Amino acid sequence: RLRSTREKLRSTREKERRGASVGTGARNASPRDVRVLLPLDMLSNAQERVIGKYRVVREIGRGGVGVVYEAENTWTHRRVALKVLSGSAAADVPSRERFLREARTAGRLVHPNVVAMIDADMEKDGSIYIVQELLVGEDLDTKLEREGPFTPRDIAAILLPVMDALASAHAAGIVHRDVKPSNLFLKRHPKGGDQLKVLDFGIARRLDDETRLTLDGDAVGTPHFMAPETFLGAEADPQVDVYGLGATLYFLLTARRPYEGRSGPALAAAVTHGGAAPPSGFAPHEVPAALDAVVLRALHRDRAVRYASVAALDEDLAGVQSTLLDQLLDEGIFELPGTPTPRPETPTRTGRTRRDAT
Repeated sequence: RLRSTREKLRSTREKERRGASVGTGARNASPRDVRVLLPLDMLSNAQERVIGKYRVVREIGRGGVGVVYEAENTWTHRRVALKVLSGSAAADVPSRERFLREARTAGRLVHPNVVAMIDADMEKDGSIYIVQELLVGEDLDTKLEREGPFTPRDIAAILLPVMDALASAHAAGIVHRDVKPSNLFLKRHPKGGDQLKVLDFGIARRLDDETRLTLDGDAVGTPHFMAPETFLGAEADPQVDVYGLGATLYFLLTARRPYEGRSGPALAAAVTHGGAAPPSGFAPHEVPAALDAVVLRALHRDRAVRYASVAALDEDLAGVQSTLLDQLLDEGIFELPGTPTPRPETPTRTGRTRRDAT
């Protein structure tokens, strides 16, 4: 039995050693073998752990078409996030086009709540990568899983900057098309405080771009956060992101998606023909009726009823936040910064209070 175990271990190690020549084995390969994490035509650079002018420090994420590394610019020593097109996607023309479009799209957006694009380049062998600011913190999906559903007051404070960022993107003629909690990242600052960043413009669409690059030629996005018209194949416009924000609000308040389905067609039918239940019925925290109304309007399948713009949604959500803040002030739970604290009334020798005497 011991001999058999040793033989299996030896065989496994041999397969790992040869894993670089098998593209489909990358997901199960040892993280120490960097060669399997990059396109096969970048093996020479991967062995040196240098891509372009960036030295790879460690892998920090992996998606369907790319791998993200923490890397260091060998000239400036700045730490960055390096996203490399990997595996079979590196040779797939639509995947390469989407990857390059992410770089171009994000490069057009300059906003404090959008992840900053720093650089993009192509190696002599055709391998491509993009460089973005390195974020330390967690996305809202992870935060919810760790802490549970958000309170209405917290959710408004967190998402209002997101809406400003998306409104800026729409003004530049760009629709994100994949707004969801995992694409909203709370960047942690060394001196304290968080800053919300919108991530992943990989499937974003320019409103003036007639080229359609879809996933497998079908609807684009994450199904539980996709607008009804997207399931029906309609062109994306800003109202698609409004719906994504509504679904995100619902999920963060309740830890439930607005619609469920046992299959893709069942989910599509629920989204395109159903009506979401108010989030207050599932949220562990009290959700005011005004916030229920905002979320359900953002999720409405009738585009004539749904908010026409992110700015309109932003205005109503800010109104809800203001009302919640006023309630907390009235209840004396906290005071606004700079509010003077009343001096205590101490009696004087004349019997009047010191405040009356002055």
